[in-house]
Amino acid sequence: ATTLTVAGITDPVVAGVNSGVTITALDDNSNVDTTYTGTITFTSSDVKGSTVLPSNYTFIGADNGVYAFDGSTAGEIVTLTTTGEQTVTATDTVTGTITDTQSAITVNPDAAAAANTSIDVSVDPATAGNAVTVTVTAYDAYDNLRATGGNTVTVSVAGSNSETDLATTDAGDGTYTVNYTPTASGSDNITAKLDATLVGNDADGTSNGTYVLTVQPGGIEYFTLSAPADITAGTETQYTVSRYDVNNNLVTSGATTVYLYSDGAGTEEQFDDTNDGKGGTTITSLIISDAASSNTFWYYDEKASSDVSVTASDATPSADGNTNIDDAIDHIAVLVDVAHNSSTITFNPDNVVADNVATTTITVTAFDQFANPIAGIADPNIVITVGGTNNTLSTWSTTSAAGEATATLKTTKAEAKLLTLVTINAIAMTATDTVTFVADNATTLTVAGITDPVVAGVNSGVTITALDDNSNVDTTYTGTITF
Repeated sequence: ATTLTVAGITDPVVAGVNSGVTITALDDNSNVDTTYTGTITFTSSDVKGSTVLPSNYTFIGADNGVYAFDGSTAGEIVTLTTTGEQTVTATDTVTGTITDTQSAITVNPDAAAAANTSIDVSVDPATAGNAVTVTVTAYDAYDNLRATGGNTVTVSVAGSNSETDLATTDAGDGTYTVNYTPTASGSDNITAKLDATLVGNDADGTSNGTYVLTVQPGGIEYFTLSAPADITAGTETQYTVSRYDVNNNLVTSGATTVYLYSDGAGTEEQFDDTNDGKGGTTITSLIISDAASSNTFWYYDEKASSDVSVTASDATPSADGNTNIDDAIDHIAVLVDVAHNSSTITFNPDNVVADNVATTTITVTAFDQFANPIAGIADPNIVITVGGTNNTLSTWSTTSAAGEATATLKTTKAEAKLLTLVTINAIAMTATDTVTFVADNATTLTVAGITDPVVAGVNSGVTITALDDNSNVDTTYTGTITF
């Protein structure tokens, strides 16, 4: 024999399907050499580890130059597992020129196997709010791509986002696709089923059948401000400004400048970057740094107000509402501080008739240390003293929005009376003022001073005094008297 023929391998054949093969020893004229007793070995272009070739075989005389490997007995099987055009070659182990090859054996993929099927995505990391294409590629048990469709493939997502059994589109070439749009940042665990069986591979480097997709936040859509409690004038409160995308995910990439604004009415309001009170380091903006989602600042104010707005904006020199990044606005009240010694006491009118009917109105104006009027202070939390005697002071009204409380004072004693503001809410005060009460019109006279006893014929003086009903001297009396 000078050559061999290799024939009988199934063509086309499905990957993994066993086949037999027949080897014939021929002379130069293609006659069968019935005396051939050489030993042959097999090789193939299909070198995948799952490929099976017959064992070496030594011809015997009874073979008459032809041996058919049955395709079922161990050592007599040809199993090709790589798709495409493959070859199988038989060669005499001693004389390498005694050889032949069955060429162009078409190997087609086996049925899709879930364990070998793989998941991939169109983009990683993904961006919240943007669609991701999930591709499931079907492979047979020998990792050959299925060239046709026909399987039922579904995709599910768990983790930051959730989807269950999304139907895929069969491309007819072994790939199946579906789009989903993650909205929450974080990690998504993407799995797939092929004909109801979980697939076993993925392209994220783990090959465990779960593609772990990182979902990053989108661009900044809006700012938020924390809502601290109201503050007392002369103190400050901490704010946190945060940045979010349109899907309410905290944004952590890139640096963002935030400009700060307030409509507080005072001249001493300020923003600080530390909790150092008035006169510390003041700022008009701050930066949310790369890898951070927020930053903090403090707001200080001395002017009392029921509603002060604090705004965080991406715009300067003034806030721009919802242009570009939406501004954040918080409303806070600046409450009055406690009563201060700068509180005042006044009256009106002066020179009131001391007839126990006419009154003067005393006004106490309560201020805190920042000249904010204090409303809502009721009797008996305002205490004053009135000099002199015979005084009647009414109950105090409750202080108004202007910080003013009033009471009336009347008396029967004509004199200058010192008004002293003693306490407001038990806090000592020092303000004073003086109101004058005058006598009413004279209603009687007093005659006094004549020497008693007196010697007849000795001269004596006499004093005449004009008095009102309350025995006050009528200093304005201009009447004529007779004796």
